[in-house]
Amino acid sequence: MSIIGKFVSPLLLRVLDLLEAENRPTARILQTVLGLLTTILTWSVHLTYPFLLFSHQEHLGEIVYPLVLAPTFVAIYSVECLLWPDIAKSDPAQSGPMSGYLQLEKTKKRRNFFFVAAFLSAVNLLCMMFTSRQG
Repeated sequence: MSIIGKFVSPLLLRVLDLLEAENRPTARILQTVLGLLTTILTWSVHLTYPFLLFSHQEHLGEIVYPLVLAPTFVAIYSVECLLWPDIAKSDPAQSGPMSGYLQLEKTKKRRNFFFVAAFLSAVNLLCMMFTSRQG
């Protein structure tokens, strides 16, 4: 079993659950600032030592890529949840004829936010790959 399946995936799932659980604006702002600062730190290390992204061995690479992807994802997802706080998990006490439809719409919106944050994190990683090429 790879390192990703054993350690990294459960850790990332816990971080995602923690991101969705917190709905206070101050916590969202703190998550955003920490994500942006970590992304800036990652970029400054990368621009100073561009060879670090590809100079790792097989198992170390499984840890490096999530470390590059995670701060950007956290920052973008926190900004999205800060701007649209209505995507929080539904209230189990909510009932009525339209509650299923409203829950489905929140789930779709949350999935779209997740996709946008993951896509922009991948774009960040691709930009790092392009800048690490030595020509």
